[in-house]
Amino acid sequence: MNDVDALRRWADAVLDVQRANGFRGGCPLGSLAGELAANDRALREDLASSYRRWDGVIRDGLDRMKRRGVLAERTDVDALATTLLVTLQGGLLLAKTLHDGGPLETALNTVIDHLASFAPDAREP
Repeated sequence: MNDVDALRRWADAVLDVQRANGFRGGCPLGSLAGELAANDRALREDLASSYRRWDGVIRDGLDRMKRRGVLAERTDVDALATTLLVTLQGGLLLAKTLHDGGPLETALNTVIDHLASFAPDAREP
């Protein structure tokens, strides 16, 4: 299994968890941020720190892929990490609101397809 396949398995696992939960709950960080961040500065800062850590973990993984040659040298790892995190958060919110995993699945698959386009042997856009 390659790294992109692993990302697809991760996306499938996220969807499986959401389906098993009946699309209730979404992301705990997103739920807390939506409810409390505007009214509590310290909590907002803690949540922001948590998001930055999560973004960092994603970025580190993508950076390792780039160093191993899975992603081309031209790859903007920072932009892709942010895009993946934002895609996940927005998709989880829609899945929770709509009680439907379709938009989350579409969004994650689209961003992973985009990420795969940065393989060294992928055609330039």
